[in-house]
Amino acid sequence: MLDVTISSFGDAIYPAASMSIAFDASRLEFLGVEEGNVFIKSDNTSGQSLPEWSYHTAACNESGKINVMYLDMTGGKNAFCADLLAEENNVVLRLKFRLRGSVRVGDVCDLIVEDAVFAASDETESLAMTTNTLSVKNGKIVIGE
Repeated sequence: MLDVTISSFGDAIYPAASMSIAFDASRLEFLGVEEGNVFIKSDNTSGQSLPEWSYHTAACNESGKINVMYLDMTGGKNAFCADLLAEENNVVLRLKFRLRGSVRVGDVCDLIVEDAVFAASDETESLAMTTNTLSVKNGKIVIGE
């Protein structure tokens, strides 16, 4: 399992988010996304809920790219925002993998974030890799015993 975290949001609300993460499908099998601990606003009694991420497992394994997306269909009522972000340990989502038979102890499997966006209604307030308003650290899975 690999945690995808975020350190901060801007002042906007972000009703959509997407990521494209490349992995070696000959060494790892992508099993899915599990919830993190970063909430979105909600109109339920607690005022918050966890986002439901969309992805297609088989397509991800065919292409070697995890394309995952969250889209708030309420027009901003169920959006990411700085108010709901803790000071640390902000896990947006967790990526679950299975090691394939070709993997050996000591191998390193790279995970490369090719694109990531937290989109705001006003595009100038969006956080995106393409505009250098969102920076990422790529990950590695080091195979141990």
